Amino acid sequence: MLGEMEELDLNIQNALRSFYDDPAFLEKLGAMAVSIAEDDQRYVPEQLLRLLDRNDQDVELKRRIVEFFNGGSTLDDTAKFILANKEVRPVALEQCAPVLQDFFLKLSERAKEQSSLCKAVMFYGVAMALYEWKDRRRGGVPYDDELHGPIIFSTPSRKKL
Repeated sequence: MLGEMEELDLNIQNALRSFYDDPAFLEKLGAMAVSIAEDDQRYVPEQLLRLLDRNDQDVELKRRIVEFFNGGSTLDDTAKFILANKEVRPVALEQCAPVLQDFFLKLSERAKEQSSLCKAVMFYGVAMALYEWKDRRRGGVPYDDELHGPIIFSTPSRKKL
């Protein structure tokens, strides 16, 4: 599992290029997740908080992340979405659902010692939120990038995280 997680982290870094090192990386990905979560800001952070709070050295969290991105185009689709929206402005954390606030604060604190893991977790969170967003939009018809086009925010948020 450790080797797979390291390989996934390297793939995320390669896919996001220099944006991966942006000092506001976590905040910007948080803003993307909030923007596409719409009225359901609890679903993704509740799942991720439960995984972060497990007392298993993040084994289950890493397993789920690796499994989610294993095969298919999920990693590339998520990276394209993030790069297309990398100029998003952070959102005001206090205006978000409490569970999202808790998740983001816990992740930010852990990032001081486990930066690459926390970046992968946030990338995973955006991927999960993006999947849910597409699922709500498709109305029973699978989302097709060629037909529907890339998902890009129409205007950047003006709120600050």
